[in-house]
Amino acid sequence: MFHKEKPDYNRCQYGFYTIDELVPKDHFLRQLEAEVDFDFIYSIFIKDFCLL
Repeated sequence: MFHKEKPDYNRCQYGFYTIDELVPKDHFLRQLEAEVDFDFIYSIFIKDFCLL
């Protein structure tokens, strides 16, 4: 929110949020994550994208 009277008011304020706070609890992607194990993706792509 911007202040009309004080345009510089919000410049020194920070907000810290996590994805868990921003995504609703009943969102489709949360339901998908609970049902599908995506760990297999790491083993497929580790040889192409591993920086070690």
